[in-house]
This record gives sequence, structure tokens and C-alpha cells, in this order.
Amino acid sequence: MRKLVLTTLSVFLLASLILSGCATPTPATIIQTVEVPKEVRVVETQQVVVTQEVEVTPVPPKSYPRNETLYVSGAAWGPVSTWNPYQPGSLANATGIIGNVYELLFTYDPLSAEMTPWLAEEGTWSDPNTYEVTLRSGLTWSDGEPLTAADVKFSFELGQKFAAMWYANMWRYLTGVEAVDDTHLVFTFTDPLYQEFENNLYNIPIVPSTCGKTARKRRSPSAPMKIRLARVPICTKRTPKTAMSGTAMSNGGATTF
Repeated sequence: MRKLVLTTLSVFLLASLILSGCATPTPATIIQTVEVPKEVRVVETQQVVVTQEVEVTPVPPKSYPRNETLYVSGAAWGPVSTWNPYQPGSLANATGIIGNVYELLFTYDPLSAEMTPWLAEEGTWSDPNTYEVTLRSGLTWSDGEPLTAADVKFSFELGQKFAAMWYANMWRYLTGVEAVDDTHLVFTFTDPLYQEFENNLYNIPIVPSTCGKTARKRRSPSAPMKIRLARVPICTKRTPKTAMSGTAMSNGGATTF
């Protein structure tokens, strides 16, 4: 019996040894960092500028009938710097813009010392402190809008509103301008300076009353004005269309009036 047990144990022991020799061994894990070189592609760019000569055909200036064209210059025989009729000093307006483009209530003949009605039909002193003006009927601006007493009132009151205006001193004795209707105005005074006021009647250009509402803060595109005059109205698109008409020429440009 003992021998049988020993034999059985021997058989199991031998079988275990055989089975352990046939078992698959556990593989070892090896971790290794490999540095792989990265290929960098360099692209070079080059800017190429191609120039081409283009032949430009000059456009001839527009011609106007000689008998309807007025050639003008700027201040002191220089080029025109502004079409603003109220611009004084070294940037003074173009020769003829006051009178030929923006017209006056009266003209003056120094040989006879007489004033001739122009935009006005007549003007009279109704009493020592009141001057009444009647405009011609049918006056229009170049765009067809009527030229009325409101435009005259606006033009004279610019001197009251802007101290830089050359005729602002007139408002020391001029107390008011009333547009009674489209063709009648009344100027009232206290101790008027008659000669100075009549001088202004043939020197103050009349501009549209709408001009100040649309261009009050604009500056001249050709010559910036001084700050003190920056809000003086500039209006070159509407000019009186009365007995005088034609074209004002300056440096190849034209302003129709």
C-alpha cells in the first residue's frame, strides 16, 4: 500500500514537471522612446510687380462761347483761392465774384456819384431812421428758385451774427431788417451813418438764405478759411440769374451764373 502511494505521488510529480516545462512563458514588456526626425518644408515667396505704360489721351477743356465767358483771377493777380464772396484778406475771393456772380442791391457810378438799382427796384428813406427797399419782381437764382427779401435779410444779418464779417460794424446803428413780403424790406436805425450804409448797399453780396443752413460748418474746398470765419456760409451752386448771365472761368474750371 505504501509503495502504491509513493508510486502515485511520483507519477503526479513527474506530470507536473512535464506540464510546467510545456507552459508558454510570459513575455517581458520593454518601453523605449525613439526620436523620429521631422521633415520641414521651406517655401520661398517672391513678389513681382509688373508695370505697364499706358498712353493717356488728354481731354480738351470744355469751350464756352467767348461772348458769354468772363475770365477772372484771384486776389493780387494770383490764382483763385475761394469762391466765398465773404472771404477777406490774403485769401480774398475771385475778382468779380462780388457783383458778377453774387450780385448787389445797387451799383455805383463814381463819375456821377449816383447809385443805380440792380437787384433792387428802388430804395428810399421814408424817415431819418427808416430805409425801405423794393426788389425787382421775377428775380431767380441759377437753379430757378426765387430770390426774395428773405435772402437779402439773411445776407445783411450775417454781419450781426458773425463779428468777423467786414460789415459787422454796421450793426452798431442798424437795429433790424424786416422782410415785409417777398419783394419789400424795411431797415430800421438809431442815429444811422448814411454814407456808410449806402456804401454797403452796393458792396454786400446777396446769397441764398438756404445756403447758411446747409453749408454753415463747411470750409472752402480750395482754401481752408481761418477759424473765425469757418462758419461763414459758402454757396457756389446758387447764384442770381438776373440781367447778367454767363460763365466765370478760373484755372480750367467754370462756375455758371
